[in-house]
Amino acid sequence: MFEAQAHGHPAGVVVRMTCCTAAYQGRLEASSEIEEVVWLAYGDRHRTSPVDRLVFDHLHAAGLLG
Repeated sequence: MFEAQAHGHPAGVVVRMTCCTAAYQGRLEASSEIEEVVWLAYGDRHRTSPVDRLVFDHLHAAGLLG
């Protein structure tokens, strides 16, 4: 589980994120509240929220995100 300050919210508002992996076949498409789907590399870390940066760091350290 990852936990960090919620982006754009008052201090003390925290986001907790649990991540998992799975095999997927098909085409990813944005829908509902998802505006767009983009692929990000570790060099794009600065474009993400604080909790996402923790996920990026974890994946990078594990050799899963270049």
